[in-house]
Amino acid sequence: MEASRAAWRGLGLPYDPFALCRDALGADWPGAVSVGRKNGRELAPGVAREPNNGFQVHFDEALREFREDLLDAPMVAQFAFNLYLSVPESGGETVIWRHRWHPADEAHRLPRSYGYAETVVADAESVEITPSVGEALLLDPRNFHAVRPSSGARRIALGFSMGLSVTGELLTWG
Repeated sequence: MEASRAAWRGLGLPYDPFALCRDALGADWPGAVSVGRKNGRELAPGVAREPNNGFQVHFDEALREFREDLLDAPMVAQFAFNLYLSVPESGGETVIWRHRWHPADEAHRLPRSYGYAETVVADAESVEITPSVGEALLLDPRNFHAVRPSSGARRIALGFSMGLSVTGELLTWG
């Protein structure tokens, strides 16, 4: 964790980009927006991703992925946040399907992978979002989603997971 923070400080930015994102989200939220904690220790505030080759069809659900509560404060809802810093000339779209994981979906899981064949969502309604620099996307990551491969320029986004806690606080982690 400290190595990650040191790496961000090493960039020489005059600000904390994740704190700016939390502050912007908090401007319209009646409760606090802060970095989540586990066993009293602060989690990573977020990640930078460059999925130029795309991300496979997958879902993210903290309540299913962790045997115990991920955060000290139990969650009642989960979201994913992405802020686009650089976008490609072509490709790089985020696709979100109206389909949540079901045990039968495991028949579509790709071997030795986190992802699924697109056949898992073949009949599901979807939306395809082409990001622009400076835009942010807030989505329910329990729905299957993917990022299309890109070309012509780098696709870079800052992101974090976000949970609504039983206390009404928004908690983030990377």
